[in-house]
Amino acid sequence: MSIKPDSLTLLEAARASLVDGVAPSLKGAERYEALLIANAISIIARELKGDETGETESGVASLLEGLALPDTLAVDSEDRALANAIRAGGFDHPAQADRLRAYLRRSTLRTLGKTNPGVAAKYAHD
Repeated sequence: MSIKPDSLTLLEAARASLVDGVAPSLKGAERYEALLIANAISIIARELKGDETGETESGVASLLEGLALPDTLAVDSEDRALANAIRAGGFDHPAQADRLRAYLRRSTLRTLGKTNPGVAAKYAHD
């Protein structure tokens, strides 16, 4: 019987092989490119870990809930919908502005946690 590793395990093995086996034998631009690829693999692995924990990527829908906005602002992209709501004054009230700031902070830290966890950890407690 063969046990197939999951994609996260495969990515972590590929990254380790690249960093520990391949990159040390390279010089200059080739080494830089290998480490760049290893970093990209790390980012993808962290995104997969987030998906496995059920971490939600977006809270835009709940953020926009209850705002009195014209139907003409409806779009297919949540980012665009949020931008349109901001432009339309949906977050001008101080309570709404506080909700928006909190959402943007969480969203930024979540993204930063995937791309640069060390920096994210530094700002997570501010």
